[in-house]
Amino acid sequence: MTSILQPLNWLLPAGVHAATTLRFPGSSEREFAGLNLGTHVGDDLLAVEQNRQMLSAALGEAVKPAYINQVHGHDVIELNSDDYQKLCLQAGDANLPSDADALYTQDQNLALVVQVADCLPILLSDKNGQEVAAVHAGWRGLASGVISQALEKFESKSLTAWLGPAIGPCHYQVDSGVYDRFESASAFKSCGDGAHWMMSLETLATEQLIEGGLDEVDIVATNTCTYCHERYFSYRREGQTGRFAALIWMTANKTSEG
Repeated sequence: MTSILQPLNWLLPAGVHAATTLRFPGSSEREFAGLNLGTHVGDDLLAVEQNRQMLSAALGEAVKPAYINQVHGHDVIELNSDDYQKLCLQAGDANLPSDADALYTQDQNLALVVQVADCLPILLSDKNGQEVAAVHAGWRGLASGVISQALEKFESKSLTAWLGPAIGPCHYQVDSGVYDRFESASAFKSCGDGAHWMMSLETLATEQLIEGGLDEVDIVATNTCTYCHERYFSYRREGQTGRFAALIWMTANKTSEG
């Protein structure tokens, strides 16, 4: 695995692979400097295409990255190899990928990609290595049930989950409009004014995964705040900025790599 793909501290079944990208290296400049993979953030599309080509090269010719147009909703696309050309579109193409916030597949050699810059990336695999999913989860997605929709796609009930870098409760302040959408007592800490709370996307996601049937021991959390670490893009820290990726895929190679 090349340097732009960072392996995860996550025990996966043989044949399942997962990674994140970091901010550097990459072809984008200015506020997008580095490996921006987002076509929707105002970056030069030629630079984004070059960055996506770097990711494709890192994955190898056999593995194809699949992108979606994330809309902070709860829709999940079940992807197979025949659908790949509909979704994995290079920057600059006339058409856009389908709107959704999660991808699921049982097919090998399809890398399911979610792009984030403070929202929470969630990767899922069954323990036999037969099906995987990638989820983009901001507060809107968590409120609308994107996790439960993704879990419903799985035939297996024996799953493992990874929660990636996202803005942490040290920097994620929300108002009562967000707070009132959830019933969690542990995911929020009052700022003391009765109108603002510090919010933990990771805690909310963990609670929803457990509600969906996962055991807590099968949920691996990075506990990494994107705002605090400049190796990741962070919208709250920088305003206009790029997107890094979390991705998961299966291969016929039965050498475990996580």
